[in-house]
Amino acid sequence: MNIALKALVAASALAISTTASAADFFPGTNETGSPSAFFQVNGDPFDGTVSATFGRSGLQAGNFTDRFIFRLGQDGLGSGSLITNFAGMLGSRTDLDFISVMFSNGVSNFVVPLASLGNAEFGALSNIPIFTGNENILSINYQSRGNGSFGGDLSFSPNAMTAVPEPAAWALMLFGFAGIGFSMRRRTRENVRVKFAF
Repeated sequence: MNIALKALVAASALAISTTASAADFFPGTNETGSPSAFFQVNGDPFDGTVSATFGRSGLQAGNFTDRFIFRLGQDGLGSGSLITNFAGMLGSRTDLDFISVMFSNGVSNFVVPLASLGNAEFGALSNIPIFTGNENILSINYQSRGNGSFGGDLSFSPNAMTAVPEPAAWALMLFGFAGIGFSMRRRTRENVRVKFAF
């Protein structure tokens, strides 16, 4: 019984030490200190292109999930990237490992492919549809070794408006088609005779 109690206490301590801590951030976030967070947006969310930068630094050891949440007042396409790197050896205090990164546009969920090169881990998505008024969530699940940091950027381009011809252009085009049709109908048909030489 004593062994079972010790195992239960050890399992509880392990579960408590590895639980993920979640934080939500919205445009305009600028928390200083340790840990710090920022989510800065440039441009008018209702008209034209929009860009944003986001990140965290001074992160204590543990597993965390951060969500960067935003809405736009126009349809278009969005792209983004994020990166972390560390100084020293793999597993040092400045090391931070991305576990998973997801983006939701309010309609679909997209897994951000992650890669590593040397002492950097990074991920990116391109041309994701963004819809007017939908809640967009960039969810980053990571493990920090004690003083980790990450950062990234987002960009948005509104859908280009398709050109609609003016009524005068429509009328000119219709008269042109009618004229072609009339001239083809009025053309006299010539009888063609074929003679074969034997």
